[in-house]
Parts: sequence; structure tokens; C-alpha cells
Amino acid sequence: MALLLSLFALGAFFSDPSPTSAVAKTEAESIALSRSFSRSALDALDHSRRSGSGTLADVQAYLLMSLALSHIDGFSTRSRMLFSSAIGMARDLRLHRIDETPEPYTGVRAEIDREVKRRVFWYMASEDWQVDDAEATQPSR
Repeated sequence: MALLLSLFALGAFFSDPSPTSAVAKTEAESIALSRSFSRSALDALDHSRRSGSGTLADVQAYLLMSLALSHIDGFSTRSRMLFSSAIGMARDLRLHRIDETPEPYTGVRAEIDREVKRRVFWYMASEDWQVDDAEATQPSR
């Protein structure tokens, strides 16, 4: 549920408002809708965290919400905390060890799941490197 809601939040934020739209006629309405979906996604993620499920979909939702909030609020503490939560959950799921031992072929679905996990891990790694590089180039205050 959180993954879907986070996709809706990003979709609402990046949608082009139109006077004839039944969803959002102005940019302010698009942003308000995005914030509403964001709150619902964060509630779903909080519920998931409390229940201890920790799935790949949760990791993806944390990543998307981090991205959404960095666009809505700017590069905020909240967006960084969501990204950190995604990294922690990914470690719990051992995504960083996905290619540690070769596994025998068990079917197309298993291969697809493995590739999605691999891509999620490498997205997180590259995003972490990019953020680290951006923060390292900031002038001292």
C-alpha cells in the first residue's frame, strides 16, 4: 500500500495541472494532493515498521517518499531520514549481499525478483554517493 501511495504522491507532484482536470486544476492543488498522498504513504510505512514486516516494497516506498519529500520540502532532515530508513531495511533484507553466492536457476520469477533487488541496491548506492559528493562540495560556513 505504501509503495502505491508514494507513487501517487510523486505523480501528483509532477502532474501538469489543467483547468479541465477533475483532479487538480492548479499547481497548488497538485501540491496539496501530493502532500495528502505523502502523509498517507508515511502512515502506511509507519504501520509497516511497527508490524516489523520489512519487505522490498517497503524499501522502495521509503526511497520514493524520500524522493517526493526532497522535491516537496527540499533536501530536508525528513527526506534524509527516510533514505536512511530505506538503507537500514535493505541491509536487514541483505540486499547488499544479493550476489554474494551464485544461486541455481529456479525460474523466471526468481530471476526477476533478484534483478529488482539488485537494481534497488544499486540505486541506493548511487544516490548515497551523489548526496555525499554534493554535501562534500558545500563551502564552509
